[in-house]
Amino acid sequence: RYSIYIERKELIGKDSISMAEQQNVLLISNDHSFMLNTINTSLTGQGLNIINVRVNANEIKLNEDKADIFILYMEKKPDEAFHTLRYLENVMVEKKKTFIIIADETLLHYAYSFIQVEHITTTLQRPLDMQKLNTTISNLLHGETSSKKSILLVDDDPTYLKMVRGTLQLKYHVTPVNSGRQAIEYLAAHRPDLILLDYVMPEASGPEILRALRSQPATADIPVVFLTGNNDREKVVEVITLKPDGYLLKGVKLDKIVEYVDNFFRPHIEEDPNA
Repeated sequence: RYSIYIERKELIGKDSISMAEQQNVLLISNDHSFMLNTINTSLTGQGLNIINVRVNANEIKLNEDKADIFILYMEKKPDEAFHTLRYLENVMVEKKKTFIIIADETLLHYAYSFIQVEHITTTLQRPLDMQKLNTTISNLLHGETSSKKSILLVDDDPTYLKMVRGTLQLKYHVTPVNSGRQAIEYLAAHRPDLILLDYVMPEASGPEILRALRSQPATADIPVVFLTGNNDREKVVEVITLKPDGYLLKGVKLDKIVEYVDNFFRPHIEEDPNA
């Protein structure tokens, strides 16, 4: 049985990005596709100067001080992946660049094996929605991400944690934890706007955490959405019976998770992401 003891604290130090004066973007890719040309045209249309380089550590080194926004666009694994992606990781750590990765889920997973998610500003999935890219860049340039909603993401799968956090973290302040115990410790001092909670975990399961939250007045009204990898009818009914504020199947695409969270904070919009 788990209980939560709440210490009232103000959340301070929200993430804030202000780059209104930034005009240069380092676009890193080995591809010469129509989409890459479209990205160049779109960003140039926003008044940005695009510096195109290959996925090569030496080329990146020669140009890394010319831009504060880095975009890595991948349609396939880079030939010099290990050395280049490790070098990008070091640049992000030492020089605090804004770093966007555009790739499909398989390549994102691959990139996460070299680059820690906390050094990635956000990710965008291929096939790329150009409007999302334009909005992302505009928000970064004009500092429109300072009042983010906060999300506690709880899952014992480190790969899934990285991918979901990387997808959500431009729009939202995401705190990832990998166990129910860590979630309880976090909630003792913080109050997120939403909890995305894995249904099946060792030690403290999702249902146990939900019951603990609902039993304490200070946390009873924090919205909880279950994450479940099982979509059979019996399991879904079991999840719904516990009366969370919603549930998401882990098999849905990452952009559907973003849409769901967006819509959750706009409750007048109703859409089933699991359809």
